[in-house]
Amino acid sequence: MRQTVLLAKLLFICLLTLFAFNTITFANDSSDLIENRYFELIVGNDQLLTDSEPLVMQHNSIMTVIENNFTKAKSLDYSDTTKPLYLTKKPHLKAKNQAELRMFFNEILPALAIAYNYQGLAKHPNPYHQDSKIKEAIFIILDHLHARGWKEGVDTGFNYKSFNETGFAGFGGTIHNNLEGYSKTIFLMRNELKQSDRYDREMATLNSVTRMFAPPQKGKPYKPFDFEGLNSDMLKAMTNTRLPYILALKNKTERQRNLKHLKAFLDKGYSIAPGWADTFKPDGLGYHHKSVYGGGYTIAALEAASRMIYLTGDTEYSPKQSSIDIIIKTLKTVRFYTQKYDIPRSINARMADGLTVGPTLVTSAAYLASRSNEIDPVPAAIFARLWNEEYIRDNTRLFTNFASGKGLGEIGITAMMIELANQNIKPEPDPQGHAFKPYGALTIHRRDNWMFAIKTFSQYIWDYEAITQKHRATNYFGRFSSNGVTTLYSHGNPVNRASSGFNNNGWHWNRIPGSTTINLPLFLNKKHLKTRRYSDQTFVGGTHIDNQNGVTAMRLRNLAGEIDIYANKSWFCFDNTIVALGSNIHTQGQTKKASELQDKDEPTVDDYGNMHVETTIFQTSLFSPDTTTLINNQTITGLNQNFKGKAGQPVTFSDSVGNGFYVFDSNQLNIRRANQVSFDNSKLTKNQGPFALAWFDHGTTPTNANYAYAIMIQAGKDNLTQAASNVETNINILQQDDNVHRLQHKSKDMVGYAIFNASKATLNDGIIINASTNCIAMTQNESSPANGIDFSITNPDFGWVKTPTIMGLGDVRNIDMLYSKSEPMPITLKLRGQWKVQENEQIQILNTTDNTTTIKFNCIDATTIQTTLYPAN
Repeated sequence: MRQTVLLAKLLFICLLTLFAFNTITFANDSSDLIENRYFELIVGNDQLLTDSEPLVMQHNSIMTVIENNFTKAKSLDYSDTTKPLYLTKKPHLKAKNQAELRMFFNEILPALAIAYNYQGLAKHPNPYHQDSKIKEAIFIILDHLHARGWKEGVDTGFNYKSFNETGFAGFGGTIHNNLEGYSKTIFLMRNELKQSDRYDREMATLNSVTRMFAPPQKGKPYKPFDFEGLNSDMLKAMTNTRLPYILALKNKTERQRNLKHLKAFLDKGYSIAPGWADTFKPDGLGYHHKSVYGGGYTIAALEAASRMIYLTGDTEYSPKQSSIDIIIKTLKTVRFYTQKYDIPRSINARMADGLTVGPTLVTSAAYLASRSNEIDPVPAAIFARLWNEEYIRDNTRLFTNFASGKGLGEIGITAMMIELANQNIKPEPDPQGHAFKPYGALTIHRRDNWMFAIKTFSQYIWDYEAITQKHRATNYFGRFSSNGVTTLYSHGNPVNRASSGFNNNGWHWNRIPGSTTINLPLFLNKKHLKTRRYSDQTFVGGTHIDNQNGVTAMRLRNLAGEIDIYANKSWFCFDNTIVALGSNIHTQGQTKKASELQDKDEPTVDDYGNMHVETTIFQTSLFSPDTTTLINNQTITGLNQNFKGKAGQPVTFSDSVGNGFYVFDSNQLNIRRANQVSFDNSKLTKNQGPFALAWFDHGTTPTNANYAYAIMIQAGKDNLTQAASNVETNINILQQDDNVHRLQHKSKDMVGYAIFNASKATLNDGIIINASTNCIAMTQNESSPANGIDFSITNPDFGWVKTPTIMGLGDVRNIDMLYSKSEPMPITLKLRGQWKVQENEQIQILNTTDNTTTIKFNCIDATTIQTTLYPAN
């Protein structure tokens, strides 16, 4: 009897425990939490939807977009359902049908779905909230599209075979980059769809077009997880198209199974991708189209990843911490190359006008800061620095870019950011320091509130990207975007592109600051209009001391116009002084006439096409003809002003915004103030504008040309003489020949080395006697080594290509090339003197004599190794 009672009690406790466990599991199902978060990001919640100015501004924008799209929806004729939606076949209909779907998916449907679900603000209600006419309009469109073939099994053009075999497939040319608004609509209208018997139909369609992220079917081969990384299009799609489907699922078991599989995809996508694969790189950069993409796809992938991390925060479906760390590193990197809101044009590939990434960056920082119950201080401080409500309101579309279906412009996001801003978080200071990003052939040098960037290209980084179709073009003239292009954002409040002298109207596309180019005709014929090519030069890299000052160098082989121009180019960055050296500038091969390159169907443009090889120092807009510039302390105003230098004579001058320049030998120097005629990057619109411009003219067939100049950032026109004197006092060009550039900053006791040709280099003094291979090095305290010499070095060669050759995009698409892994690329240096060093797997002393020390540096991934050399005695 006693045993029976005990067994009964035990059974009761077990049942009670089981019931309690099940109750807790159901009540705290984190998929419901994610669903609520996603809904509130789109339409807000009562607690955060105040009548603050940004929200009222956004509300008004929302109402305008809703009314316009409701009017458009009512005006369309839905009676003809006989025309199939050809999305992959019949090319003459594909573009038309995709455009029609984009109208519905990016504009009408998300606007109407938000109209139905958004309550409005307390003093500004939404009259369309829960309006049956809005719901009916949505259903009419969905029925119409379904009747025409937008249904389960529709062929969208996605290459599932390639994705399964290589872990990679892009969305280019398909409708997949424009599904976000449709997915959002199905999620927002999920309950109404259930009541109307359309739910199963639309969910089957949405599952069908996002099934690349579905759990694999048993028994079928599934290889995507064999590969690291993920295309940035797909990173966006995980958040913007697949997640809404999962959150709209009725069946909790299926929802949880899909979320678990999606989490695995998040960790795959947020991992470091090797070689040329998308998206996230070891140095914090992002890739798309097999090269660096500073804005555009990378910034969109960052925003989508940050939003997903926010939505899944503190749940079992959140990415693992190492994945989150990679996204935060990307955020920190993007903000380092963004001068507060603007990025350099040279790193934004074909998106020549999409340079203001601040709105996306500040949103990403807000998501990452708010992903947990406790605010993360690092992204929060980045957010606080970037959050300038007045500037964002007046200079961006963050509060007015609504209902695109792409994720931004939703009122719940703005409300969340306002709430975060009200926490009075201390903003981080403006980023400072020096960094070379090998996966972008990109240098960033920052002090105070300004930013200086250098963009190059190589065997591993392509030259530029453009769309060059006759009636559809972007970045059409961007052919020299990586020929050693420098970008200086130095003026404005906050510092910005326009105030720093950049202006599209009249921009000379062949004379880009920093670059060594050939003055081609503006419009090239199709034969000479090639994009996304990798040169056969592996020497592009940089090193630094303590991430504060550094050296960048490149061996340039120009590809534009199919004209071979070679040059050794280097930059030595010391606080607010940048010294640029060039040597061995020469052409090879048969010369070409401008008439051979000119597109006969396009106009010739004055000041283009003289075929001279040139190195440009600066090109800045003149805000008016009265804007002053200086040449040797003489104030210059007006237009049609020209200056030519003389051999052996230095010249000091300024640009139009207040940066100073010092040319050590003004032979071949030209300075000009003039109105320039050009075309915008789409090639469709002719424009003009006044500019100040300085460049070296090396002639049509240089054999061994060179240049040397210093940039004195924010020197100011009143302090130009003193800044030039500091350059003359401190800068010592030790070597500038075919094989080596070597330069000393005396007061900092720093020396930079760019050894272009190690087998022929002669180093008669300094700590380095010789090197086993081409390399870039920097020292500090070389002339006073008693307490040690800070020493850094890099081998800029990734080692992915064994036999360097000019390549195109197709050459790196095969699986062996795409996922190339960096290998150790050792450098052996013979140094003057006896030295000891802390040895490790990267640094080994091989030999010591009475007067020399030989050290092996095991470089990898074109990154810097820094150490301290101590006197052996």
